[in-house]
Amino acid sequence: MLSEKFVEDYWIKKIKSLLETNPGQMSESEYVIVLQAILFRAPCKLLIFGIGKDSEMWQEANKGGLTVFLEHNAEWIQFFRNAITIQISYRTSLLEKWKYKPIDNIPLWINDTPWDIVLVDAPEGYESHLPGRLSSIKVASVVCKNGVVFVHDMQRDNEKDFTMRYLGQPTKIIESLGVWRRNRLQNFKNRCFSEIKLFMKIVGFK
Repeated sequence: MLSEKFVEDYWIKKIKSLLETNPGQMSESEYVIVLQAILFRAPCKLLIFGIGKDSEMWQEANKGGLTVFLEHNAEWIQFFRNAITIQISYRTSLLEKWKYKPIDNIPLWINDTPWDIVLVDAPEGYESHLPGRLSSIKVASVVCKNGVVFVHDMQRDNEKDFTMRYLGQPTKIIESLGVWRRNRLQNFKNRCFSEIKLFMKIVGFK
């Protein structure tokens, strides 16, 4: 059976609200799998690349845990002040796809923390002049050795190539969301993948 706290109306309304007010981002099934992982592990150490309108939900789901957002856009940091946000700077460019350059301004404690869940949803990577996610995916592979890594926008070739190099074959791909289970986790059960369809039926998603 699914966790009662996950199927409660409160979280269902959160997801549906995001789908209505924040179109073009994650789909309902993608929100479900990330939210479910956080709730199963909370309170945990959660690291997220990128800030968006869904950031409040991620932080709230990890109540009592450590949630940190790494963001390069100062406007988004101002938008979401009630959180631990760190402004970073990317030096990569998709024009030089495989030329790795470290991310500027990441504190040492970020690399030293054993993160339970890492969500990579930034930086932008939809045009060749943008940074792409080579650096953020590499960092995720280093700081999450015994947890779950999510990478969004896996429909793009660059994300596929970067994750294959640093994370290997995904455990699961749900639409455009890649999932990597790093080692074996006792609290993140295989059943959560098989129960996605059941959850969608329960909450009325199509």
